[in-house]
Amino acid sequence: MKKAVVILIHFGYWLIYLLLLLVIFVIADTQIRKTAMFPNFLSLFPLIILCVVPNLISFYSFYFFLFPRFLFQKKILSLIIFGALFCLISAISGSLISLIFFGFEQAIFHDAREFFTLTASLFLIAVIHGGIALVIRGFITWYDEIKLKEELAQKSFEMELALIKSQINPHFLFNFLLPIGIILAAGLITQIEYKNNTWKQLHTTPQRFMTIFFAKFLVILIMLVEVFVLFNIGIYLSAVIPSMLFSNVPYPTAPIPYMDFLNANVNFFLDCLPILALQYLISLQFKNFLVPIGVGFVIWFLGVGMLAWEYSYILPYNHGTIDFLMSSDQFANRKIPPINIQLLAAIYFVVITVASYVLYVTKKEKG
Repeated sequence: MKKAVVILIHFGYWLIYLLLLLVIFVIADTQIRKTAMFPNFLSLFPLIILCVVPNLISFYSFYFFLFPRFLFQKKILSLIIFGALFCLISAISGSLISLIFFGFEQAIFHDAREFFTLTASLFLIAVIHGGIALVIRGFITWYDEIKLKEELAQKSFEMELALIKSQINPHFLFNFLLPIGIILAAGLITQIEYKNNTWKQLHTTPQRFMTIFFAKFLVILIMLVEVFVLFNIGIYLSAVIPSMLFSNVPYPTAPIPYMDFLNANVNFFLDCLPILALQYLISLQFKNFLVPIGVGFVIWFLGVGMLAWEYSYILPYNHGTIDFLMSSDQFANRKIPPINIQLLAAIYFVVITVASYVLYVTKKEKG
């Protein structure tokens, strides 16, 4: 990919992020001051620095260092360890920036719980930016490999196929990062009622507990379906857009393997269901959204580290990755799970959902 296009992608990403921050600040100021604009936009400068600088550290550490050294070579355990280290550095730098701009008199420097909450929040945001950096770098790498494939079109089919298989696959990135999205969605959707303190109001309405429980659950499930739809659209566009932008890239003429796409989507969707159910269960039990998100990330990290174990399929957070490795013939030297992964995921999903509903109904204080 041309350097100018890569720079434009980075510029667009940070521009969108800054605009999002501005919208959040304006909404917050509107709620506090009952006015639509900040009286002085210079007052936003320290907050913008606090929200941007730590994430720059995280984003470009993942982009320039962790991707080529670990993810590209599929050293997942090293990626997790160094990724957590860089995210921690990013969070600590955010705390130092807060100290510089707002002074030592802040509550976070006198209350260990406040300091931990700020650091944990900055850590999670750094993880999100780092994950996005991996996706962007992975897309650019994948795009460059498409161009490389065209340059090698005159060579034998076997050599070309071997080259493609040795590179980063976008499906690998999708299945590797999908649990993160489910963890965040389940935690944040449930947190809406806790944040606005409206659970009790919701339970006073003439609705059955089953309706309330499954309505929230269905929202998260629909969001997951939308992610799959958008991913498939993105895969299609990534195949046709290069031919529209570059005259020397031919338009793909091979028929689209609809059934292969459908089977893969159904399998990966089923793999995600137990993660969604478990995260929903945890989110309903705790008011602090950091608890379900933190627990989800810890289990996910452990699951990635356990992939080399022959019984790693027991952990539902590994189902998508194991399914991908099996479908791409990268499980050849490992013991194949004795049970169908989708069947196991469906069993987990039903059991966890029933347990979650029972805990929700029997919980004395619902919100």
